[in-house]
Amino acid sequence: FRDISSIILEEGAGFQVSGKEGLSEKMKHLIANASLLEKAGNNCMKIFEENSGATKRNIELIQSIIK
Repeated sequence: FRDISSIILEEGAGFQVSGKEGLSEKMKHLIANASLLEKAGNNCMKIFEENSGATKRNIELIQSIIK
């Protein structure tokens, strides 16, 4: 299973910054580039939809294996 933070970064749904200066610069960049902000939001929704119910699917898989 991939770590959710890795998925978010790989899919462009989030950004990694270093320190408060990095956060400030990224926020300014996103505010100035609405299309980038919208794309990140759409990517985030896609990840959420793809991973919704993942725990239930994993439990069902485990149960089928141990039966």
